[in-house]
Amino acid sequence: PAVKEYLQSLKDICKDQQERCSSGYRSLSPPNETMTILAHWSKDAYYAIVISKNGGIPTIINVMRAFLNTSDSDHEDFSPERAFGKRRNKAHSNASRFQACCARVLFALSNQSEGMKRTIVKEGGVDVILAAARKYPRSIDTEAMASLVEYQLNQEEDKEQEKQEQEESTTRTEDSTGFCPSSGASSLAGDNDVQEDNDNANTTTLSATTTTNPPPSSSQGTHEVIAYF
Repeated sequence: PAVKEYLQSLKDICKDQQERCSSGYRSLSPPNETMTILAHWSKDAYYAIVISKNGGIPTIINVMRAFLNTSDSDHEDFSPERAFGKRRNKAHSNASRFQACCARVLFALSNQSEGMKRTIVKEGGVDVILAAARKYPRSIDTEAMASLVEYQLNQEEDKEQEKQEQEESTTRTEDSTGFCPSSGASSLAGDNDVQEDNDNANTTTLSATTTTNPPPSSSQGTHEVIAYF
């Protein structure tokens, strides 16, 4: 139940954040505490399955995307007075920590099973992680990121190879049978045209024969009978 509650909290925060961004309001502070707890759970096989089955992967990717283009100064609880006199290190800001924590959760889940890794790629997780890495290059685990990127590339290559094999199989089938749906339809239509022409020719010949040799009239037959007597 706790996992579901945390994930529902992320969904609500993500929705609120999207509405704020579209309306021009200041950004919410990223939910670092919630994500830190999920990052801890994601290392455990049982909790990783629970997170995945409850839609955790797309939820984490969506909330990561929602806070990607925000900085600490954009957040509603940001205080310039509190930040005054402190070194504001981009690599250790709240925004960068949140993105790094989200990425750690996705990395941990991707190591649990092939299915989770496939879901991360399908939901666009690799693209979001790459975007976060470009913005916070010192915060994202590049080695773990490279593993996911490589997996995505392999998936794309497998799909392309499967597509080529299907096309080649279809071509071989057409060559062996000598039948192509379009040509078969054309041939059938041609045969029908030839049969129709033959029927028309036979009808014309029959009409011509009937016209050339008309049946004898009744009057002609009467004259011949009278002549005979």
